[in-house]
Amino acid sequence: MFVLVLIAHIADTHLGLSQYGSEERENDIYESFKTAIEVSVSEHVDAILLAGDIFNRPRPSNTAISRFRESVKEAIDRGVPVIAVSGDHDLPRGREKNILYVLEEFMNGFRALKPTSAGKGTDQVYPIVAGRCEIKGRDGSQALVYGAPSFLQKQYRRDFYDSLFRYIDINAREYAGTHRVILLGHFPVQELLPNYYEPGVEVSALPKSLNYVALGHLHVRTYTITPTGTLLAYSGSIDIMDRSEIEHWRTTGKGFYIVDISKKEPLLHKVDLQVRPQYTVQGTLKEIESEVRSIISNLNFSKLPIFHVILVTSKERREAEQKRIEELLKGKSLLTRVFTQVEEEPTWTFPERPLDEAQVIARLLNNNAKLALYLVELKECLSSSSNVEKECREYVERLVEEESWNDIISRKLDREARLPSLLQEEPGAQFRTSKVRGARGLDYYLSKQNGS
Repeated sequence: MFVLVLIAHIADTHLGLSQYGSEERENDIYESFKTAIEVSVSEHVDAILLAGDIFNRPRPSNTAISRFRESVKEAIDRGVPVIAVSGDHDLPRGREKNILYVLEEFMNGFRALKPTSAGKGTDQVYPIVAGRCEIKGRDGSQALVYGAPSFLQKQYRRDFYDSLFRYIDINAREYAGTHRVILLGHFPVQELLPNYYEPGVEVSALPKSLNYVALGHLHVRTYTITPTGTLLAYSGSIDIMDRSEIEHWRTTGKGFYIVDISKKEPLLHKVDLQVRPQYTVQGTLKEIESEVRSIISNLNFSKLPIFHVILVTSKERREAEQKRIEELLKGKSLLTRVFTQVEEEPTWTFPERPLDEAQVIARLLNNNAKLALYLVELKECLSSSSNVEKECREYVERLVEEESWNDIISRKLDREARLPSLLQEEPGAQFRTSKVRGARGLDYYLSKQNGS
């Protein structure tokens, strides 16, 4: 019989993110992470799980590493282990070693679950072995945590997770009846994604022997029960990392989960963090002034808010009205980001369902809508920011680090050269590299991603 096992499920902390070039925003995120750890410890959890994108960059600053260590050490010193998997923002792009694996070497009580290759030439049904560790509750109860980190190479991604999940299914059977089984991962689940996300792992592909799936990657809180009865949840990001998350913050908050996995059906407890408020206001100058005054009069937060203002105006009035908004919010907001939407007479008839700018760009980029959104946001920043170098750096870095460019370029080259597919897709095929010169297999990319 199982007794109480409590875990904290935290994801997408993005330590080191200096949102809109603001040092205050970087500190906000450090504080949110520290608070999440402190609350978890005060609730007497048996372990803290970090579901990827712990840092905002693969090579975080010394400050980001130091603030991470300080916060995590509070839990470890109280006897609470901290277990992590890598998100796409944590993974090295070159030959460097993964920062999480470096930290593991120097921090007793911190584990970064690392997948390894079963070795070439083996007859095993799972070429990839999942990293795992055991949680022991204060009352003697036990749980196993398996890691499923992000995997960057899209052409091998499905094979990677298929192999990983086969291993977990087979390995976890040995502990049925004695352990609760948790999958800690950072990957998209197809059924829970917005339309603009890249294709993800289907629920039907997940291991069948799980009690809880603790995920990162999607910055919105959401959960579902799989057909096999497993509770699967995204805890969302711990702060508002992007303007697109504001509406979700207003309805579901930002924070993390504390999960009781002692019963067959885990109990999910939502913990909200008091993050710096952000608001999007759109309309004419008169409409914006009215809404901003209403928001300010009802504010009950300790931190000054951030306003994203979309001003509908004319070319003649744009400069004067933009200054009026900045004056209205002077001293009442940490940042005021004003975007202008100029009213113009239409020169063509719109289709019945018009395409927005991001959709048009996405079609030119192999339907990669996430990359299209990044480009649109960068364009908006360049056209409206008073300090382009400072405020737009985040968008440029995000585009530069986006792995999708490799996929888009390789597809274009493949089409032009009429090269055969790098993978043979017949059901049950073993992993193999193509005979095309330069093609590399799953083992190569796994070792590169691990930094080995």
